Amino acid sequence: DQWTKVNSKDLSKLCQYFKDVADMRTKTDKDKVKLSNKYAKNKLDNLPSKFVKPTGKKNIEFFITEGDSAASLIRNNRVNERQGYFPIRGKIINTFGNTKEKIFNNEEINSIVAIIGGGCGRDFDINKVKWDKVIMCTDADPDGNHIRKLLLSFFMLYMPQLIEAGKLYAAMPPLYGVYIGKDSKGKKKYVYLRDRMEYVKYIQKTFSKNNAVKNVKGQNVSPK
Repeated sequence: DQWTKVNSKDLSKLCQYFKDVADMRTKTDKDKVKLSNKYAKNKLDNLPSKFVKPTGKKNIEFFITEGDSAASLIRNNRVNERQGYFPIRGKIINTFGNTKEKIFNNEEINSIVAIIGGGCGRDFDINKVKWDKVIMCTDADPDGNHIRKLLLSFFMLYMPQLIEAGKLYAAMPPLYGVYIGKDSKGKKKYVYLRDRMEYVKYIQKTFSKNNAVKNVKGQNVSPK
């Protein structure tokens, strides 16, 4: 009773939601799709339904992940109090060479703007941004690099103050892991390398000094 007195607007939203869900049972499949799309956002805070926010409000970080699989890794390893995340679907629209109408009709763009909370373009206010860090988390492959560049292009054009304030980051996940043995406790140890060039240099300079490197015919290969 106390909650309903203090949060009357939220109560109205909940009642409308329950009514629509009840009506959904009697509607056609086409109408059900429309109604489901209507609730793609959380009705209480109008943020994307797939956005998971941190439980705390201090030193908080926002991870933009590439797809649901990456989001599951964040979900299982994040610090719940400080870290929130939102998975985007594939590549966002290229903000260079597209009209503002097309850009802001993009669901991913609108979701990111809503979550960051500082507005966009000329109306952007860095003081309204609640996040200490906004971190782009994309895969260590050509598609992931492209998605990261598309995100960066958007931030450069419509939220440059986020970059100037030192709040925008890009995670750099490794593409290769080389097994180098076990530690004193028997735990496997790896050297992680960001891309193929780092991998080749490691094999040439470090790995080949302590290991025999052979080709497919079993012949020793001298590092160059």
